[in-house]
Amino acid sequence: MNTTELYRYTGNTSQVYGVRRVQYTDGNARGMAAIEVENGAGLRFSVLEGRGLDLYEMNYKGVNLAFHTKNGLVSGDSFTTAPGEFTHVMNGGMMFTAGFRNVGGDVTEDGVYFPLHGRADGAAASEVYAVTDDEHMAIKIGGRTRETALFGENLHLTRRIRTDAGEPKLTIDDVLENRAARSEDIAILYHCNLGYPFLNAGVRVYTSGGTVTPRTADAAAGMAEHDVMSAPVDNMPEQVFLHRLNAAADGMATVLAVNERLGLGFFVRYATDTLPNFALWKSMAAGDYALGLEPTNNLLRGRIEERKAGGLTTIEPFGKVCFHVELGVVDGAEKIAAFRRAYCV
Repeated sequence: MNTTELYRYTGNTSQVYGVRRVQYTDGNARGMAAIEVENGAGLRFSVLEGRGLDLYEMNYKGVNLAFHTKNGLVSGDSFTTAPGEFTHVMNGGMMFTAGFRNVGGDVTEDGVYFPLHGRADGAAASEVYAVTDDEHMAIKIGGRTRETALFGENLHLTRRIRTDAGEPKLTIDDVLENRAARSEDIAILYHCNLGYPFLNAGVRVYTSGGTVTPRTADAAAGMAEHDVMSAPVDNMPEQVFLHRLNAAADGMATVLAVNERLGLGFFVRYATDTLPNFALWKSMAAGDYALGLEPTNNLLRGRIEERKAGGLTTIEPFGKVCFHVELGVVDGAEKIAAFRRAYCV
């Protein structure tokens, strides 16, 4: 159906798809602005203006897809870089951005403290827009975030999010610019997080192929079942598996998580030219039950070790780098099988 045909059934397309800007008034999220999206294909999600235009809620036809931490929704005003505070202000959510100058554990370099997973997720966005493009039956969201310091870095991220009515997916296009007269080493990770009830025992992960390495001894112990979720286990340590996935002819790598009982798949596709690595985070601990699908340009070793290993991306003065990520749902056994044939090994 095109827009002209749709107008024969309704004079207001928000009956089918739409976007609205809201402000939270309760709890730790009080005062934070957000954007709520209904895309007309069963996909609903929220974008947090107060936390870097990251994604928080996401559900498909009423089924929750996203992992929410015990903290619930926390305003970016509560974000702090104090050591040990990250776990107290982490929202989880469908996707949060880690970076821009550190991914992995917190480190101190040349007297400067770099917090766990960086400062990007705590930054409020500016120049925000959220519009319905009826001509193309699409919803477009965008804005800018910054990581800056007096006598220091001047990094600007321009984010564009698009979802088309009638298709349960969205795309994220980011441009990270170095607006300083010095080069800057950057790390970035798109921390996409699946939660219950989509995430359940038996959910399996399929990929476009490549290599996989356990990051820790706990991960090595679970290597044989690295691609499948168990039921929650009391006090089980997290496991992280580092992948180097094969890309298709279009330069995109693919990860697909499948819940056969629900007949649903959730995919992440990303451009490997600037996101060459992928981290699979399994948290099967009771109460913290989550699966992270995480395209990244590094191996989560922290800024100092990444530099030693050549794992950081250097942006020259006044240069930029672009990142492209797609998230979406595959509905039904036949479509899941077709998707696997097309994109997975």
